[in-house]
Amino acid sequence: MQTLVAQPPAERILAGARRYWRALRVFIHILYGLVLAVLLRANSNPFSPQVRVAATRWQQSLLRMLAVDVERVGRIDRQAGLVVSNHVSWLDIPVIGADRDVHFLSKAEVRDWPLIGGLAQAAGTLFIRRGSGDSRRKASEIAGHIRDGRHVLVFPEGTTTDGRQLRRFYTPLFQAAVEAGVSVQPQVIQYLDKLGFSRKNCFA
Repeated sequence: MQTLVAQPPAERILAGARRYWRALRVFIHILYGLVLAVLLRANSNPFSPQVRVAATRWQQSLLRMLAVDVERVGRIDRQAGLVVSNHVSWLDIPVIGADRDVHFLSKAEVRDWPLIGGLAQAAGTLFIRRGSGDSRRKASEIAGHIRDGRHVLVFPEGTTTDGRQLRRFYTPLFQAAVEAGVSVQPQVIQYLDKLGFSRKNCFA
């Protein structure tokens, strides 16, 4: 059986215009986040209640802007702990961050990215340099945050995948849960299209 799908030129133009308009809105929203971070002095105290509320609301607004609907299946553990999740897309960050107040562990290179790096620092992101032998010290740092009542999320596979199979876990960071005396809180992210099929999401 053969299926032919045709899209009229006018619809292609409109679809392209919508993508550019959405990209512009996201860019403006990022700038707004940076201004907000300066006003709240987030870089000097990213753990203040005002910054935490602002970060959550900023990510919720971003999801509405991108027309992303999030459905949670199962119970979320509100007690401070080490959260681990699969990593499918850059969109994972606002999807998780809009649902719970959490600090992400990210590769150190992100800190130097234009705009995004500053936003990540202001939101209280923790950074680790891969291959530096820093994992034990970073695990102790994460344990300290957990003992202070915070959620810290790591992507133990260390990279994005299509979410259909597990890669090898980067295990040294799990020591943070041991040092803090808490359980590991697993979380799974799955993106579905309009027909309910799983897909690797992207900015479309």
